[in-house]
Amino acid sequence: MQKKKFHIFLVNENYHLTELDKILLDFKEEFEIFFSSKIVNILKETIQEVYEPCLYSLLNGGKRIRPILFLLASEYHKELEPEKKEELLFIASAIEVLHTYTLIHDDLPAMDNDPIRRGKPSCHIKYPEWAAILAGDTLNTFAFYLLSFSKVNLKKKLEILSLSLGHKGVIAGQALDLSNEKKNFLNPTKDFRFILTIFENQKILDTFKVYLYDHKFLKLLSIHYLKTAIFFKAIMQLGFYSRFEKEIEIKDLKLFSEYGESIGLLFQISDDMLDEIGEESLVGKKLHKDQSMGKLTFPSLLGIEKTQEIALELCKISIDVAYQFSNFLYKSYLLNLPKYIIERKK
Repeated sequence: MQKKKFHIFLVNENYHLTELDKILLDFKEEFEIFFSSKIVNILKETIQEVYEPCLYSLLNGGKRIRPILFLLASEYHKELEPEKKEELLFIASAIEVLHTYTLIHDDLPAMDNDPIRRGKPSCHIKYPEWAAILAGDTLNTFAFYLLSFSKVNLKKKLEILSLSLGHKGVIAGQALDLSNEKKNFLNPTKDFRFILTIFENQKILDTFKVYLYDHKFLKLLSIHYLKTAIFFKAIMQLGFYSRFEKEIEIKDLKLFSEYGESIGLLFQISDDMLDEIGEESLVGKKLHKDQSMGKLTFPSLLGIEKTQEIALELCKISIDVAYQFSNFLYKSYLLNLPKYIIERKK
């Protein structure tokens, strides 16, 4: 099939900056300034063998979509007091540091064995493999040091981040993904119905209802939810618990969680699509690798056209949730973010 049939996933050549583009760029600039000064300097308070591989991966480009989403969710703005702004930027940095740790380990020979990341040699190619492993370990622990600078709801934030990135979240998702791909674990998980009890956004399950009796689909949904969606959900929850200027209504937490789930799944599915129909020079890594490695993805299981339909449905679900945000500073941006995600080139 020709790529042009699925043009919704590709930004039009005549694309102009929108208000969403502008605030994403603005937030990214503020984040990069803080990160390259404050965070880099803290990390350099150790030996070269530790900080060099870390900084190589941390400063190797990247969209910074996760820390930026947190800044939106926490209603970060330039009029906040400097101390409050710094606190939010520390949390945003912790999120990016954790994300980078997962990428370093994901690329390792024992895992995805990917030599390219963001158009450059992966950490274990640029440095010895042991240095890359230690860089991932370092960033995993360093992130919680950065989170400790938070003064608002710190206990709750520690719980959210540790569970979503740990044994009940990203680690579990990576284990399921590798177990399915490599087929060398003696007693792999066979029952994936647990995933049906995790979702807060029932509309997502309604979208998938015709597939929920398919064992392979439940496995795929479990992998995608635990590897990606649960992290986005955690980011939105961290933003919810970090807002300074408004009374926090716990009932609103469900909306933040639902938005994170739907936008996270959408992001992962768009990644699946990019591996199939993207441009390697823009994506920054070798494409069609999922298929060659036998990875379970939405296109491999359902085909490209059906995956496109599901992505559009998730886009609508995300927008429907965003419409329910009341008295929220960045509501209009959350309304436009889903379309931005499925139209990205990298």
